[in-house]
Amino acid sequence: MLPPTHRMVLKFPQRWIEVLARLGNWEKSSHGYLLPPAAWLAVHPATALDCSAISTAEIPTGSSANWSQGTVLLQSWMAALIKANSHQTPGQPEMTQPMVEVQGVECDDWALSAICPAEYWPALTHEMQQKEHPLRAQDRSALRQSIRDFLRIAVPPESPQVQRVALCAGWLEVLGLSEESHQESQSIEGLGKPPHGDYWHAIHHRREPDPGNASYWFRRISKHPLLQELERLLSVANSAFPRKSSHTPAGSWNQATLLHRWEEFAVDDLPEQRYGRLLQWLEMSVLIAANATSTQVP
Repeated sequence: MLPPTHRMVLKFPQRWIEVLARLGNWEKSSHGYLLPPAAWLAVHPATALDCSAISTAEIPTGSSANWSQGTVLLQSWMAALIKANSHQTPGQPEMTQPMVEVQGVECDDWALSAICPAEYWPALTHEMQQKEHPLRAQDRSALRQSIRDFLRIAVPPESPQVQRVALCAGWLEVLGLSEESHQESQSIEGLGKPPHGDYWHAIHHRREPDPGNASYWFRRISKHPLLQELERLLSVANSAFPRKSSHTPAGSWNQATLLHRWEEFAVDDLPEQRYGRLLQWLEMSVLIAANATSTQVP
């Protein structure tokens, strides 16, 4: 008999979850979708409308107040998966496997983001992220090893090497290990169909910020299929802000236009920054979901 599973339940706007589930080819559950571990980052708990646990579990529960707290919760899921898949001592009870389920909620798509602190979303620049959520040298090393150990379990070893490296670059970039992410994405330059690694490379340079280099890499991925998906998703971000808001919504997902606005987005404590962070998170999460799918073995 299999041991009971730790089940974390996160709630998101319905339209958003349907998009991620389709891109990620997620398995349906009775109330939502079950996520493959490689895609957990796409639903970072800090961005959820609600986060709770079903059944007794070692995994901490509760809604996350900011990006750092959400990352701690995410790391606890990762640690639980690593522990559950580690070598079991004969005679010891089998460790339970963590499971993450997402459910859609009919609501104004992330309307809270118009008033909530910007720290609910990843920072627009590496400097800003390090300032808000500093990582000491030993913490960086431990986090990088944790990500590698986790993905070694979460991603099938027979999956395409290029997409495994690209997914690792994505996890590193999103969780604050920008230099390490750059090393990974550089190692697969121009490879992969679609070239997810090059997309992470472009995001990395945009967050440096290095507009010239970012512009070059965004031109390299100008035919990436996710760009059409993001164009359709603009309404999700734009509907999160009241019509009378002082910010100016983007009319299309045009990378050149968005790069031009990135300095404006990065200004502290303005609706523009919150809007920019939400756009960036839409981009990062759909890329994680799609990238995780590309590592699956038929």
